[in-house]
Amino acid sequence: MKYLFFILFFVFSLNSFSQKGKKNLEYKFTYLYSDALKYKFDQNYDAALELFNECLKYKPNSSATLYQMSLIYAHNKEYQTATDFINRALNLVPYNEWYLLLKAELAAQMDDNKAFVRVYKNLYKYFPENPEYAYKLAVIDYKQENYNEALDILNDIEREQGVVENISFLKNNIYYQIKRYDLLLDELKKLVAVFPDSVKYIDMLAKYYLSMRQTNKALDIYQQALLKFPDNRRLSFGLAQLYGNMKNYSEGYTFLIRGIGASGIKLDEISGVCQNYLNSREISSNKKKDIYNRLILAYPNQLSFQTEFINYLLHEKEFELAEQRIKQILNTNPDNFDLWIALMDIYASQKLFKLLQHSAQEALTYFPNQALIYFYSGYADFFLKNFKSSIASLNTGLDYIVDNEDIKLQFYQYLAEAYHAVDDSLNSDKYFDKYLSLNRHNPLVMNNYAYYLSEKSRDLEKALYFAERAIEIEPFNPSFLDTYAWILYLKKSYKDALFNIEKAYKYGGYDNALICEHYAYILLKNDQVDKAKEMIIHSLKLNPDNFRLKDLLDRLE
Repeated sequence: MKYLFFILFFVFSLNSFSQKGKKNLEYKFTYLYSDALKYKFDQNYDAALELFNECLKYKPNSSATLYQMSLIYAHNKEYQTATDFINRALNLVPYNEWYLLLKAELAAQMDDNKAFVRVYKNLYKYFPENPEYAYKLAVIDYKQENYNEALDILNDIEREQGVVENISFLKNNIYYQIKRYDLLLDELKKLVAVFPDSVKYIDMLAKYYLSMRQTNKALDIYQQALLKFPDNRRLSFGLAQLYGNMKNYSEGYTFLIRGIGASGIKLDEISGVCQNYLNSREISSNKKKDIYNRLILAYPNQLSFQTEFINYLLHEKEFELAEQRIKQILNTNPDNFDLWIALMDIYASQKLFKLLQHSAQEALTYFPNQALIYFYSGYADFFLKNFKSSIASLNTGLDYIVDNEDIKLQFYQYLAEAYHAVDDSLNSDKYFDKYLSLNRHNPLVMNNYAYYLSEKSRDLEKALYFAERAIEIEPFNPSFLDTYAWILYLKKSYKDALFNIEKAYKYGGYDNALICEHYAYILLKNDQVDKAKEMIIHSLKLNPDNFRLKDLLDRLE
């Protein structure tokens, strides 16, 4: 009996020690995990990773730890490592929404389209109540031309959510691709029926008929709608556009004047329709001036309309009148800032850089604290190749910019270019970096910066990054593709370089001597000597003074 009691006591003791051990492990894990999160929050990622690794020693199957480590590696742009960790987390918890979203983001970063699609299929499967995932999957199916699958998903969403604009618009895109214009028409009619007071859908329905060359139906829709909404500018503008397509400008002029300034219409579309009327011989000179005046009144901040108006006067061979009109006002009212800007716009648009510089210097006597005038002065000097003067004006003007990021960006851009022109790479890089810290949507700036870095084989990883961003925005720009290919060449990625330089050549680079020269060098690195010779000869036809290529051709021969 004592022996049995001893065994029971021993087992109980072991169990007690085991429970205490588990509690200690849990405590240590919680302590380490908490500290790791603090380091991560403070952006001390190395320390965070070290502690998260310690966490895994205590809990190898902690999906939360694996997820946090994946986030850090993703932040550090170590996408493959991040993917490995999130895959481990998903193996443990396959249905976690946040894990799946991170997996999708990593797949997108790595251009792994198959993985991206798989993730969204799982999101749609596991979280059918979230319409965003369903819509995203429908978009993916649409891009992959799986139109029936996309329509099935969109119809399911519509049954749950009712008629939704973006759902209808995507369905219409699909109907257009599969040439089911009858269904496209039904969808537009449905929008008009569901939203009878929405002029936007009436306008879209009329434009559909117009695109299908059913002019009478489009005309009837606009006329009937204007009876219901007589003061609606969008409908008036749509009718003006229709009359313009019919070349009946005299009939449409009145509607155009009413419609200018309509909301919900892109400025490019308004400008395009107005330009058709302005190009018409049916419209008198006075009516054309009225159109310009309406545009300037409706869009006072759109300086292009003012410039176009003056350019119209110049086109009508009223060259002196356009310039004199402004100067006469400035003679009596020299403190009219907008008129100085209009005058400088004329010179800038006409590339009259000497006159632009003169007017800018004169304007500075009245407005010594206006950044925009310093910009025009620096801008003129830049194109006159007075780069040091350009830099001085732009640096001075920078001090006068107040809460205007757009102007600041223009200063940064031309300072970067001007410093590059005087071979000051340090300051050129500085202003490119300043520009790109505020705006990474300008592909020209990103491309130029990338190319300048590549010229001196500096920071090629950075150059590659900006070159990639530029062609993401303009994927068919031959100069951008050439920059990307050339950086890959410098990084000795010769096959990738060849793939991209071929695209650059195809999309217009065949007329560019430098692109053809780069093409030749890349061909040589891919052991395509004969084709490289042909490309050298072609490049020399475009630029016969390229002695470097002549020497290369002689050596190859």
